[in-house]
Amino acid sequence: MNEVRCTYCGTVGLAPGALRMGYETIVWRDETPLSGLAAVRENLTGRTWQVDSYRCPSCGHLELFSVTKN
Repeated sequence: MNEVRCTYCGTVGLAPGALRMGYETIVWRDETPLSGLAAVRENLTGRTWQVDSYRCPSCGHLELFSVTKN
């Protein structure tokens, strides 16, 4: 059992899982959100971190952490 604690209800031992968007996992980017051609250019060069997700078995709250750099 892990030691991740739910920030909503305080339950310890959240279930790890994955957030998916189509066939790819979702990543967090160290940048200001952009749109248009600037977003396409930055998408090729920006730094990203894996998003780890956990679900509370008691209340269903989702916790997201980003500690692993891609």
